[in-house]
Amino acid sequence: MAFDQGAFGLIATVLAKKTFPSTFQIDQWADDEMPISFDATQVSDHKMLADGNMFSFDVARPIPVKIAVIAGSSDDENLSVLLKAGVSQNSIIPIKDTVILTVNYPGKFTIIFSDGYLRSGPMAPSISQDGRVKGNVYEFVFNAVASTSSKGLIAAAASLVGGLF
Repeated sequence: MAFDQGAFGLIATVLAKKTFPSTFQIDQWADDEMPISFDATQVSDHKMLADGNMFSFDVARPIPVKIAVIAGSSDDENLSVLLKAGVSQNSIIPIKDTVILTVNYPGKFTIIFSDGYLRSGPMAPSISQDGRVKGNVYEFVFNAVASTSSKGLIAAAASLVGGLF
C-alpha cells in the first residue's frame, strides 16, 4: 500500500485573539523556502550522575513552527500586521496576541497548535542573489499541539477556541 505524500491544497488558518479574531487562511506558500516546517522539539534531557548512572527528566519547551509565504501576498500582509502589532515602538504599546494555528492536510489529517504567539518575522522583504524577492518566513511558538482526523476536527477546535476566552 502506497502512502500519498503530496501536500497539494495545504491550508493553514490563523486565529489571533486580538488582531484577527475572525481568522484568516494561509494558502500562498513561498516556493523558495520551506513552505511550512516544524523543528524538532526536545521533550526530555539527561544527566550523568556521579555513580555513572544516567538520570533522565522531562523538559518544557515551546513547539516551533515556521511558515513561508509569498512576499507581498495577502497572506504576507496579514502576517505582517500580526507581527507589527507586537513590536514595541516609541509611544506605541505592543499587542501580544494569543494565536491558534490550524494546519489542514486535505484528505489526511489536521494539526491544531494552540496557546502560541508570533515570535519573529521580516520587517521588510529580502532580495535573493538572483534579484528575486524572497519569500517571507514567520516563526511561531506554541504551548500545545493536537492532531486529529477530519471527523474529530470540530470538537477539537471548539475546545481550543473555548480556552481563549
